[in-house]
Amino acid sequence: MAVAVGVYFIMRLAVAPPWIFWLTLAVLIAVGLSTSSMTVVVTNRAVDWNGTLGLFHQSVDVAKITAVSIVRLPFISGYGLRIGRSSALWRVSGSTAVRLTLTDGRTIFLGSAEPERLVAAINTAQQNRARLFG
Repeated sequence: MAVAVGVYFIMRLAVAPPWIFWLTLAVLIAVGLSTSSMTVVVTNRAVDWNGTLGLFHQSVDVAKITAVSIVRLPFISGYGLRIGRSSALWRVSGSTAVRLTLTDGRTIFLGSAEPERLVAAINTAQQNRARLFG
């Protein structure tokens, strides 16, 4: 809401057409809704996660995960989606995340309210995959 008020006053000062304000507000609302919650699903084949409106979706094969651990993230690391060359952060709330280290050297951080359950589910999926698929 504070962002919308700020955009409104900037638009008033810039004497921009009103449709720019409404377009900017619509984009901000869509982005806010799409990153307001995240669902993580673990199967024997993959770990999938997506946002509220399904605007973003990501998946990683369980066989490509070499290490799983719980980490505490400082506030300064931010929220939302952060993608770098060798790492990615998907965080909606809280200060804990599950770190997935992949075979190609990349690291993915998945913010989670229940990191212990997520780690247990990934470990179980890896064991089941090894047993089922060799």
